[in-house]
Amino acid sequence: MKLQNAVDTGAIVIPASYTVIEETVSLLRDRGEEEYKAQMRSVLNLIDKTRMVKAHHELIRDDLLSFAYQRSFVRTTAVPENFERILDLSIDPNGVQELAEEIRAFYDHAATKRQKDFDRLIAETTEKGFTGFNDFPTAWAIAAPIIVDSLVSRLPREAKRLCKKHGLGNLLNIKSIGMAVTYESWLLYSHWLRGDGSRGKVKASEQGDFFHAISASAADIFVTEEHKEKYGRLPYILSQVPIKRLTIMNLKELLHTLTS
Repeated sequence: MKLQNAVDTGAIVIPASYTVIEETVSLLRDRGEEEYKAQMRSVLNLIDKTRMVKAHHELIRDDLLSFAYQRSFVRTTAVPENFERILDLSIDPNGVQELAEEIRAFYDHAATKRQKDFDRLIAETTEKGFTGFNDFPTAWAIAAPIIVDSLVSRLPREAKRLCKKHGLGNLLNIKSIGMAVTYESWLLYSHWLRGDGSRGKVKASEQGDFFHAISASAADIFVTEEHKEKYGRLPYILSQVPIKRLTIMNLKELLHTLTS
């Protein structure tokens, strides 16, 4: 009721996004049909059905161009017609689940591809005598500039030149870039660069968290029930490196700000 009132009065806006839909369906998929529909309807009633967060690659591209040309970009876009139908359970009650399955399949594919890349890198670097890094901050300090340079390399020539002119290190002060680089560095560390040999296999959920982190950069407040103290979870990872203007709250903390 507090959330609905805050949405109805315009105190907060909860934009739609592919990542939120996928995670919501994942939580509710084992419920009975009626309970699933009732809870999904509650969620969809809170979401702004006219605007949605841009895709992760669009957010990164826009922020890089914003940095290059020193201008701002809108971080949401109009909800496309096919997505409007998905957000309306009365029109297409199965559409939400179908979309979530498509997103989950994309995460699975991306995780499998990443693991193949890591397996190759591990074999190559082990052969050369690489022993890894003792901790994540050390790995991040090495990996972050390389990842930033890789992101900038995909831009048109003039935009690349302007980014370099403004200082590539300053890109980490942009929230979406800082979050993307931090999480990417964590994946590199966890599945390749760590020196204790306890590398895990890349999970689809980790790939989902990577896209979720970038999507969350479009919001003023990232609301999650995961704790910063929980090793390997998204808030924990993002707390390992200072990221400007990143505010993470759980639902109880958000509700407190709405009623205080």
